[in-house]
Amino acid sequence: AARETIRGVLEQSGVSPEEVKGVGLSGQMHGLVMLDGEGRVLRPSILWCDGRTGRECGEITERVGKQRLIQLTANPALTGFTAGKILWVRRHEPELYAQCRHILLPKDYLVWKLTGGQAHVTDATNAARTMIFDIHKLDWDDTLLDALDIPRAMLPRVCSSSEVYGHVSLPGGDIPIAGIAGDQQAALFGQTCFAPGEAKNTYGTGCFLLMNTGTTACESKNGLLTTIGIQIGDETHY
Repeated sequence: AARETIRGVLEQSGVSPEEVKGVGLSGQMHGLVMLDGEGRVLRPSILWCDGRTGRECGEITERVGKQRLIQLTANPALTGFTAGKILWVRRHEPELYAQCRHILLPKDYLVWKLTGGQAHVTDATNAARTMIFDIHKLDWDDTLLDALDIPRAMLPRVCSSSEVYGHVSLPGGDIPIAGIAGDQQAALFGQTCFAPGEAKNTYGTGCFLLMNTGTTACESKNGLLTTIGIQIGDETHY
C-alpha cells in the first residue's frame, strides 16, 4: 500500500523518481513486529499502548535491577516499551516465538518491505524505546540482552536518523529511503526545536511534551523520561 501511494503521488504530481531526493518515514514507536526466516509476519503487531506486559515489566526489573536499567536506558520498565512485548510473546506464544528470526518496530517493517527485505534497520530514536538499548553507547546492550535472553541477531541494525538505508524500486527509477525517526522526536525537530531548552507539545493519541536537552542525557528527579531526540551523523541530541 505504501509503495502504491508513492507511485500515485508521483503520477499525480508529474514528478519522476529521479527528481525525488529521498523518502522519510516516521511512526509510532515501541510496537513489535516479528518475522520468520522467510520475512513473513508471524502475528499481528503489539502496539505501544498494549498494557498486557505488566508481569513482564516486573520480570525485567527483577532480572536487571531498576537502577541498572535506568543507568543504561534512562527509563524504568514500562508496559509501553518493546522488550516486555518480546517476553510476553515468548511466554504466551512459544511456538510462534521459536519461529522468529527478525524483530522490527512497525515503522521499520515499512523500511523492510519497501526495500524488498534488504534493510533490517532502525534508528537510535526508536531503539531507545525498547528497554534493551544503551542510550549512551548507542548500541544494543549485551547486559540487558543476556539478562532477558534476547538474541542480538534478531534485532535490526541501529543507524542514525538521517542516512540512506536502502531504496524503493519503482518504474522509472529508485528512490533512497533517507530518514527515519520516532513520531514524537520527528515532531520535535520538524517543529525546529534544534537548540537545548526548546520544546514542543503535540496532541494525538496522547499529549506529548518534549524538550531538547542538547547532547546531555539529563536525569530527572521528578519521574520524567529521558530518551534520544535525534542522531545526525556523530551528534546525538537527547
